[in-house]
Amino acid sequence: MIAINGSPRKNGNTSQAFKVMADELEQQGIEVEIIQIGQLNIYGCIGCGYSISVVRRAGGVDVVHQLNNYLNLAQTVMSPSQYWTLAYGLEKGEVHQDEEGIQTLRKNARSMDWLLKTIDAGKEKIPVPVEEDHVMTNFIR
Repeated sequence: MIAINGSPRKNGNTSQAFKVMADELEQQGIEVEIIQIGQLNIYGCIGCGYSISVVRRAGGVDVVHQLNNYLNLAQTVMSPSQYWTLAYGLEKGEVHQDEEGIQTLRKNARSMDWLLKTIDAGKEKIPVPVEEDHVMTNFIR
């Protein structure tokens, strides 16, 4: 499994949140690679410090919504959790003080483990859906 860290703060709270999830997944036998891209010149996060999904307050909810929308449109199966998959912390390491956030991340990782193993087991018995050519409709006439 690959986790992509878009935060410009290498080893910051977002990285530490990914590590919590990676540890949980690795305990279940799932190899995880965390790729740090926040230092690259990629549009998206600009390091404003106000919206990363591991944040000081609730600005991360919008980021999680946008990420989930992108994944949904990319036909990605998403695992459930008990709450929004975000954790709070401003200074490096503070994310670990958000016990509910860390618990939510661990629960989401366990759900990912179950979902990945369920999909893998199902591949032997259930075929994937048939793909169709994408149809584009223009409503401007």
